[in-house]
Amino acid sequence: RLARPVLVREADESAAVSPPAQEQTLALKQAILGLPPKLQEVFLLSRFGGLSYDQIAVRCGLSVKTVEARMSKALALCAALVARPRK
Repeated sequence: RLARPVLVREADESAAVSPPAQEQTLALKQAILGLPPKLQEVFLLSRFGGLSYDQIAVRCGLSVKTVEARMSKALALCAALVARPRK
């Protein structure tokens, strides 16, 4: 069973999502899709697959330290891309 996504907030069916929230969600999706493949895989397995770093390490044939480093880079890239001012 997959864990629920932690970064993307689902709107309550009775409440409208504000345009800024929609823009932020779109920016986050674009940031995740723009991650380098190695970072994206670890990020998705952790945040959307609900796997622990230990489980990701075993599944991907990596050390836990490598998983930690990739997650750290992925989170930093996502934060920078989402925070970047829109044109």
